[in-house]
Amino acid sequence: MTDSDNDNLKGTKGYHVKIRGRAHLQEWKDRTLALANKHGFKDYLLNTIAVNTEAELDVLEDAAYAESDLPKREAALRSVRKKRKQLKKHNAACCMMTMSVSASTLKKLSKHADDPKAMYEAIIEKYGKVEGDGALEELIADFDSCTLTSTKQNPDDCLKWTICYLVA
Repeated sequence: MTDSDNDNLKGTKGYHVKIRGRAHLQEWKDRTLALANKHGFKDYLLNTIAVNTEAELDVLEDAAYAESDLPKREAALRSVRKKRKQLKKHNAACCMMTMSVSASTLKKLSKHADDPKAMYEAIIEKYGKVEGDGALEELIADFDSCTLTSTKQNPDDCLKWTICYLVA
């Protein structure tokens, strides 16, 4: 394994990929979604999926054990086991998001402690490219249309051309 391969694997530890800044956002997204897909909780990062809490599952399990009819009890217990797996995947997705960020970003994620999709979107919002209002592009377009005819006849054109040259 070469040094460049080791650099590419930097930040990968089991179930999470550490984000290293804006420049690495796309790489982080790709690798995070690939790991989440591998471990079965990609949908929890991309969609809002409602899951039961542990206390709700305990109540459902107690109700299932209280069922006197054996086939209904088995069906209810299967349902509870399925919901526990969903809760486990949901918690793994939350854990993956919290492990992927630094302590300063973790404060922002604490608002969305039980929603992995919101955490994923908050990370993308923080490290994603910030779109401007387009004023700079309009200014550059205006200066591109400037032409310098003569510095002696119209000094304002010379000033515009100089600013245009410095901005570009």
